[in-house]
Amino acid sequence: MNKTRGNLPSSAISKFMKRSALLSFLFSISCISNLYCQTIPVTFRFLDPDRTYARVFVPGEFNNWGPNSDGAIAAGAISEMTYNTQFGYWEKEVQLEVGQRYEYKFHYHLNEEGTQWEWISDPRHEPNTGAPNFNSLVSVTNPMWFPLELGPDDQAEFVISGTYHGDSELSVISLDTDSQTRNLYFYYNPANQDFNYSMPVEDICTNGERYTFHTYSETGSILSLRGFCGEPDPGQFVPDWAYDAIWYQIFPERFRNGDPTNDPTRETLEDPSIRRTSWEVSPWTGDWYERAPWEQSQGGNFYANGVFDRRYGGDLQGVLDQLDYLADLGINAIYFNPIWYGRSLHKYDVAAHHHVDPNFGPDPAGDLAIIQEEEEDPSTWAWTKADSLFLQLLAEAHSRDIRVIVDGVFNHSGRSFFAFEDVLENQADSRFAQWYDIVAFDDPNTATNEFAYNSFFGFESLPEFANDASGTTLVAPVREYLFAISERWMDPDGDGDPSDGVDGWRLDAAALVPDGFWQDWNLHVRSINPEVYTVLEEFADASDYIRDGYFSAAMNYQAFLFPLQAFFINQETDAPGFTSRIFEIKNRIDEPNRGVMQNLMESHDTERLASMLVNNSGITNNPWGNENYDVRKPTHTEQNRQELVALFQTVWEGAPMYFYGTESGMWGANDPDDRQPMNWSDLYFEPQTSHPFGKSRPSDDKNFESDLYAFYKQLNGLRNHYTVLRRGEVSIPSAAGQGLVVARTDGTGNAVYTVFNNSAEELTYSFLYPQDDLSLVYTTNHEVLYDLNYTGSGYSCTLPAYGGMVLATDDTFTYNVPPTINPDHSLANGLEDVPYEITLDQLDISDVDGDENTIYTLTLLEGVNYTFEGTKVTPPAEFSGELAVRAFLSDGEDVSRIEKLSILFEPVNDPPTNGQYLGEPLALESEIAYTFSLDDFSATDVDNVYPDDFTLVIPEGEGYTVSNQSVSYGPEAEGENQLTVYLSDGEDSTAVTLSVTVLPAAVTHLPSVQQQLLRVYPNPAEGEITWEWAGSRRVEKVTWLNVHGAEVMAYHPAHAGDTRSVVDWPRGWYFLRLEGDGISVTRRVWIR
Repeated sequence: MNKTRGNLPSSAISKFMKRSALLSFLFSISCISNLYCQTIPVTFRFLDPDRTYARVFVPGEFNNWGPNSDGAIAAGAISEMTYNTQFGYWEKEVQLEVGQRYEYKFHYHLNEEGTQWEWISDPRHEPNTGAPNFNSLVSVTNPMWFPLELGPDDQAEFVISGTYHGDSELSVISLDTDSQTRNLYFYYNPANQDFNYSMPVEDICTNGERYTFHTYSETGSILSLRGFCGEPDPGQFVPDWAYDAIWYQIFPERFRNGDPTNDPTRETLEDPSIRRTSWEVSPWTGDWYERAPWEQSQGGNFYANGVFDRRYGGDLQGVLDQLDYLADLGINAIYFNPIWYGRSLHKYDVAAHHHVDPNFGPDPAGDLAIIQEEEEDPSTWAWTKADSLFLQLLAEAHSRDIRVIVDGVFNHSGRSFFAFEDVLENQADSRFAQWYDIVAFDDPNTATNEFAYNSFFGFESLPEFANDASGTTLVAPVREYLFAISERWMDPDGDGDPSDGVDGWRLDAAALVPDGFWQDWNLHVRSINPEVYTVLEEFADASDYIRDGYFSAAMNYQAFLFPLQAFFINQETDAPGFTSRIFEIKNRIDEPNRGVMQNLMESHDTERLASMLVNNSGITNNPWGNENYDVRKPTHTEQNRQELVALFQTVWEGAPMYFYGTESGMWGANDPDDRQPMNWSDLYFEPQTSHPFGKSRPSDDKNFESDLYAFYKQLNGLRNHYTVLRRGEVSIPSAAGQGLVVARTDGTGNAVYTVFNNSAEELTYSFLYPQDDLSLVYTTNHEVLYDLNYTGSGYSCTLPAYGGMVLATDDTFTYNVPPTINPDHSLANGLEDVPYEITLDQLDISDVDGDENTIYTLTLLEGVNYTFEGTKVTPPAEFSGELAVRAFLSDGEDVSRIEKLSILFEPVNDPPTNGQYLGEPLALESEIAYTFSLDDFSATDVDNVYPDDFTLVIPEGEGYTVSNQSVSYGPEAEGENQLTVYLSDGEDSTAVTLSVTVLPAAVTHLPSVQQQLLRVYPNPAEGEITWEWAGSRRVEKVTWLNVHGAEVMAYHPAHAGDTRSVVDWPRGWYFLRLEGDGISVTRRVWIR
């Protein structure tokens, strides 16, 4: 969890700062050489991420309140604070007298002129003086010192001395060692409150033995401090295996969804009552910045409305399924972000340290029922199915020689933690009330809820555990619980053999927990497993925390990530400046611990390395804090720079640590964008086209980068091959401009020298070396030639832009170069609707270290517009055109870059189908031609448009003749007939068979004179039809008949013609009959 000072939620001296100050009271460097101290340095810090200030001051009783004039403090005043650009806060160190209490406040200028200013109390540091001023208060704690000094006879003496400030008389000192407990009597001067005690060390404890020192007064214990007789050997806290570790950090919810049946539900969210009912698990392969409807319904801001409520379903089965992937990559140590039961996506809001989150296992409902029945008593703890799956994962990892450490969140819990839920319900009457740092309990006699508590940087979802009265450790019941859960996960079956348990712990927000607890806990876990690895989280200089807390190591932000960021990423310093900085910080750490530090360049609390290189930015950079942030994928050059950084991780002192997806090409801003779902090679990811604020951006391919994976695999092979890279001495024998040389040597002639060119131009770099015994064994860019020459006094190296080369006295390191597929090589064309088999002989394969014995395997991957089985591709039905098939090639050791193989599918005509006649059954007169058109028919054709691309074909048959598209039946065909016509798309056709009734010609053979007097139009008709009679005799009756002779309508016309609507008439043949004095005329009409 990120707890850097740069991320405080409000203007504050945080609990972290208060505890840091308390430690400085007890162990201030300026006081160690004295028998007692009168004043000590105390550092105040201030941060408000929501506002920008021109200046900040810390006025108080210790600097005459600024000084100020009518409330205003001038620039340059003694109380003015300095802005720390690295951590983003203001700070000021002042000398305060031990045992005194001081009032103070903060004062800030909102403009450069200092005319806009305000005073505020410290809202994070209680108590204050109350009305009317509400000045904040700070009390300086008693110092007590335990130096190990040499007496005049060169015999080591144990010296206890200090100055006591208190209201009751100091009465006795108790000293507990590993071997005995005794009360000590000492010289005490009540006039000046000094005391001291000394005796030979051998009479008290052996050198390196641990002791606990207690002072008592009439009111009980005042102070308890722990330490060693003499300086403890830091090497005793460093397991040997950690020097060989290559770490891989897994954020469980985003690594792999191995079991969709256990996916989170809306009810598992931190506060499901305020989430939209349309919430659903987010698609793993989607466009990251594209917002689902349920997110949009919560509001318009990507970061404020929804992204932290997303769940993707990552689980432990997903990790189990990918252990071989990690082993193949060369990983031998996994660090898990919290796997414990919690409601958030990150699980730092722990609800039960003794159980794995139910949604990480196969039976969420059953596991949750078990958890809800348990509390702090270990005898009641059962093993849930998720717990058991994690134990299975441990066994599988250990069988692959992969160590596993887990995240210990011991500074705070979540609000759903069983103890805190009881406190919420029962307040001061809760038996867990002392577990938490409670500011005030609720008064049931008032309408206001006064309940308040200290939490992690003000986040109320993370209530902090309480310290005991001495302030040197956590309260006893919390200690007991945390000790118990440590035993549970380190030796699950309790048989004394820790091989079935976790191999270590990463300790979250460790600086917020007193050193006394860490000393006790580190000694406790080493009593369970002497080879346990414990690593603390600390963004600042961690050397004192490691030493004072008895840790193995720290996540190496200060002595690794920050110097590399300045040199390799931001390029704000040259190689000599980088060398000076990294050694100055590294050498603060004790030598045994340096080799096991977690050398990381990114984590769940930082921007991803690839995006740092795109933006030349700091670790906390992101779009919601920087409107100019570039969310795109890194270019080829920026990826070369990433490879150069990775090479440095490989050859530098300490253990390289990678955040999941670094090796597969993932990029992203700081939280939450650094926690995207892993881009696995067997999944196809949508193009990344969205922007969190709707800005334009390039369309980026987020799919697995197999060539980058191969590169990291080669680096891990390099480190595993050379012992000197893991355990040798480190130096930088040459540094100039943007070039430098890192040397790892072991004093027996084994050496590995790595040359770096951190510039955009080709570089020829020379360095002194006494003999010609180095061979070129590796380079970062296999596509470019490197040059190496021995000059008689050293080596001259030519490197491409952002190139690195590794030279070694032992030239036996070999690595497999993955094969390549030429993506520009076209495959043979395929045919529409015919599955296509891709064979190896169709590919243009290159393999620099392959031979006739190399066996290649082609693997197809998910993509757009096709399915596949083995190496057989099936595009969608009726697909024609170019198809890009994603695939990679394996040579048995490594795989090629994922390429898009292009196949041109040629169109194949599909015959038309479903031909139908649209009219009623036909009744035609013999010897009268009837004309058909395409409009009389319909057909289905996936390749062509009907009727635009069609022709009507009517072949001649028995009883009728055909002219163009007209059919004429002879008298011999009278009666029922079948007529077949064909609807043709030019290549194929569909047949339509019609039933035709042929009527005698006499039905319509009338005197030619009367026929000429009748005009009917339009014919064929649609919409309406008109008839006109030109004869002199009057038409008395008009009758319309259908083709079957049934009467449709009949009427007596008023005129010699009229117009009728036929919109509602069924399509087909009709007969119009006119009758009158000497008139009998019939005309055939087609209604469309």
